[in-house]
Amino acid sequence: MSTAQRDPIDELADVAARTAKHAQRVLEGPDGPLAFALVLGLLAMTEVTISAEDVGPAMIANLLATLPLALARRRISWVTGTIVFGVLLAIATDGGTLTIAALLGLVIALYLFASRYG
Repeated sequence: MSTAQRDPIDELADVAARTAKHAQRVLEGPDGPLAFALVLGLLAMTEVTISAEDVGPAMIANLLATLPLALARRRISWVTGTIVFGVLLAIATDGGTLTIAALLGLVIALYLFASRYG
């Protein structure tokens, strides 16, 4: 038995690798896009709740920019249009709040759209 302690950075790297492997397995499954869209939607709701003064319009716009990713495997053109509309709505509303989750949803949708039709 070794008395040397393991480096905490190595332990953290092992945990991150196991988590990434599990997340990849979930995302590759049939419910992967749904799970990813729900996590992004929850993240957007949390960001809006923390940072927005007027929660209602900001919540709707940011959910429009994240939740359509659940349908990305079947209707990518519709998904991309809806997400772009949600982002524009979040930017255009008075006191609008555009979340990091919404921007991530936009980048993912544009990437998927460009990879399919580009």
